[in-house]
Amino acid sequence: ELDLMFTLAAGPHDENVIKRYSADLQKQIRIQRLDLEGISKFFKTFKLICMPDTGPMHLVAALNIPLIQVFVDSNTKQYGYSGENKLIIDRILEKESATKFIKKFVT
Repeated sequence: ELDLMFTLAAGPHDENVIKRYSADLQKQIRIQRLDLEGISKFFKTFKLICMPDTGPMHLVAALNIPLIQVFVDSNTKQYGYSGENKLIIDRILEKESATKFIKKFVT
């Protein structure tokens, strides 16, 4: 229901995994070959970022960029971030709360 533009991005270490995706999806993913400063600048170009619990997620949190954190197996209490510009999705997406959160930053 939200008309959003989005970017699919991955790091060079993800290239082998991406090869298993459909050709159409592979074309949509931007491989970022950036150092820490470059990736920080790249992240700052977005109004909101959604990503799984990874190292870059912690960088996004440190940069205070609005963040939707996706957790499947890791401990949200230990690795998740709370605050008005942070949302944790822990296995189950609550559509209403996610939509409300996204609208705060992108509409």
